Amino acid sequence: MSAERATQPAVAESPDVQAQQYQLGNYTLDAVDQLTGMTADEIEIVANRLAEAARETEDVLRELAHRVREYGVIANERLANFVKTASECADVARTMQASLDQGDRQPAANRSPRRTRERLAGNREDGSIEAIAHGRAPPTKPGD
Repeated sequence: MSAERATQPAVAESPDVQAQQYQLGNYTLDAVDQLTGMTADEIEIVANRLAEAARETEDVLRELAHRVREYGVIANERLANFVKTASECADVARTMQASLDQGDRQPAANRSPRRTRERLAGNREDGSIEAIAHGRAPPTKPGD
């Protein structure tokens, strides 16, 4: 009898071992399916959030591009006004310098401050500095 016991396994096998293995396999596959299903759902949620964030970023970037173009146009207009005014000021300065040079060459008796002022003002009705400056200065406020 002791020889018989040595050959017998320590755990007794049940007659339905294949059924238990099949059931264990089914439980394992169900668990894997459940885990992958949950993971896929989470991945879809993250993908949806990422797509929404990308759309928001796209909208912000498009608005930024629109504003940059708008501000570029405004800056170009202001720069053009500045250059125009600076050129006109340079022209007036050259005209004044030429007039002063011409006045220096004339005898003092022929010089008249009123005639010089009229010459500098050109064909304007009002030869005051304010009238000249208002005509040449760019607008500083909306509606000017």
